[in-house]
Parts: sequence; C-alpha cells; structure tokens
Amino acid sequence: MNYSFNFKQIHIITTTRCNLRCSYCYEENKSCVDADIDKLKQVLYADIKACGSDINYLVSFHGGEPFLAFDVVETICDWLWSEFSEYKILVNISTNGTILTSRIKDWIRANRRQLKMW
Repeated sequence: MNYSFNFKQIHIITTTRCNLRCSYCYEENKSCVDADIDKLKQVLYADIKACGSDINYLVSFHGGEPFLAFDVVETICDWLWSEFSEYKILVNISTNGTILTSRIKDWIRANRRQLKMW
C-alpha cells in the first residue's frame, strides 16, 4: 500500500489500564477505563466520512497498555478495514510488549501489512 504525505492522524485512548508501574510514566490517571466500542465507531465514522477517501489515515492506539483492551483494538481495526476498505488506513499501536498472547500475536501476523508497532 502506498502512502503519501497527505494524511490525517487519529488518536484513540484504548484503555487507561496498564500492567506496569514505571516511575517515569507520564500517565497519572490510571482509572482503569476502556474505550466504548460503539461510541468509537460513531465518532470514527463521522470523522472519516467527512474527510473522504482522498487522504491516508493513521489511526494510533494508546493507553495505558492498549493490548489490555485487545477486544477494543481488534474490533475497531477489523471494523475500519471492512467499513472503509477502499480507504488507506494504517494502524499504529503503542505497546510495552509485555502481554502479547498467542491470540494477539496471531492477529498481528495476520494484519502486519496494515500495522505499525511501537
């Protein structure tokens, strides 16, 4: 997939939960809340439809640790790639990499062309 510099970046806080307690962490509010999938879909749909298919999208999942709410990441990514299949959508996931289960690894492998891991 070719990506140009004409892009829109969308940041999603997947969860405020984290499995680590790093002393240097900038995140002070760890209220253990996960994103609402239906609300995310509504907001993303409106935003992406308003911008159109002529640009590239970079959807970034942050947290806490995004993979603690893997159902949110998986559901939203699969929905985006299906609902907007004619759009260029690349996904970025910021993770500490400590909870990569077999299920998550399989999903990453299956979608590696559309994912960027940090």
